[in-house]
Amino acid sequence: KWITGTSSSVPTYSFEASSYHTNHGQLGTYCRVGDDSNPINVLYDLLVGKLGKLGLSSSLIDMASFQAAQYTLHTESHGYSRCIDDPSDADDHVMDVLKQIDGALRENPTTGLIEIKLVRPDFDPATIPHITRNNCKAIQSFAMGGWTNLNNSLRVVFTDRNRNYQDNSVTAENQANASSIGQDLKNPLI
Repeated sequence: KWITGTSSSVPTYSFEASSYHTNHGQLGTYCRVGDDSNPINVLYDLLVGKLGKLGLSSSLIDMASFQAAQYTLHTESHGYSRCIDDPSDADDHVMDVLKQIDGALRENPTTGLIEIKLVRPDFDPATIPHITRNNCKAIQSFAMGGWTNLNNSLRVVFTDRNRNYQDNSVTAENQANASSIGQDLKNPLI
């Protein structure tokens, strides 16, 4: 039986611990974003860390792509803060970070190194292949979409630090799309 002063119970304590992963100096100087870690540092730590992480050799990481992504996220003020309180696999946490930053990992087939690519509008639309009847042998299972196939609302669920790491959500709706869908349903020939 625990006894504290005149009380017969142990007092309750709560605290928040932070880890900024500054031990990965080879990534660069952008380890923190405000009070949060840079997501690339978290990702790198999950990949090469030994205890409870994937334990890959740092020689398998394409440092140039990780440094470029780290700088981009720093300039976007994109930090990462997470309370890990469940027994999930390290790959689940890697996927969580990638989902938040709109990123993808791949093994470069030429170098064999793991690269990261952030999905950003940094491409030339003229380089996107355009499939036509003239440059294609056959198109199978193709169907034209319509207004009724478009999503009208999007609900995002996230862990909210300000609510003691409980789930919170926000919903965005496209009222113009809702109005157009309503018109299509009233008069499908329009």
